[in-house]
Amino acid sequence: MTAATVEQKSAKDLGPEGFAAYVRAGRPVVLTDFAEGWPALQTFTPAGLAEKHGDVVVSAMGWDGDRIPDGLRYTWVRDRLAHWAERARAKESPGHIYAAFPLPALGAEAVKEVGALGPWTHGARGKRRPPELWMNGARSVEPVHFGVSHDLVVQLSGRRSVVLYAPQDAPHLGYPDPATRTLGARAATFLSVDLDAPDYARFPSFGRAQPQMAEVGPGDAIFLPSRWLQSTRFPEASVAVSQFWSTTATYLKNLDVFARSLARMAVDPARAG
Repeated sequence: MTAATVEQKSAKDLGPEGFAAYVRAGRPVVLTDFAEGWPALQTFTPAGLAEKHGDVVVSAMGWDGDRIPDGLRYTWVRDRLAHWAERARAKESPGHIYAAFPLPALGAEAVKEVGALGPWTHGARGKRRPPELWMNGARSVEPVHFGVSHDLVVQLSGRRSVVLYAPQDAPHLGYPDPATRTLGARAATFLSVDLDAPDYARFPSFGRAQPQMAEVGPGDAIFLPSRWLQSTRFPEASVAVSQFWSTTATYLKNLDVFARSLARMAVDPARAG
């Protein structure tokens, strides 16, 4: 099946108020030139971050293997940002690297290099998470999953290729996935389907799912609505800022996930994180 292309809009022309319609509809969109004028667009590269913030200790998840489902076996490790930046840029990167941490960990000056994201988080309820910085290694891929919150990802360095599936396609991709039960609460939103080589015996209706593709480059942003299934490839080292937020609608539509996570935590608390 030929994949459709995620809609693109100029961030300047659309503005936060126009973007609100996409949030209300739960519809993905690529916002071009979203970070125009941000100092971070010049400074938030793996090399730049390592030079200025290399001694900051941050978390990263990684795994070995070349297939998308291998990511279900990820582990978290804490190390200096300079180390993760070096691994992300390595031509022969050992496994897949995903460093992720709250942007304020780099200090107030770094936060000021990122533009205001609050006006774009329409309908936010409860305590809002601070923006998070993500550094992804070259040639990394991530397993299919969805977020319970909305997510606005602003690409600052490198590129990403994203494949999305609407929430109604979740059963065709095997959700809820029995294969992730042994991974605990952390995998309640992950799926084991391999998009490159789907097992039609396990996923007989996979061919009915309708993918949408998006290419996101420096300065662009992509809106990933709650419950939209996603998998991302990083052809080169990538740095992005991600803003998550929850709304009344996202809370209600994810009651099943919260219940499943609590059940898994009760059975195996050690695998909750």
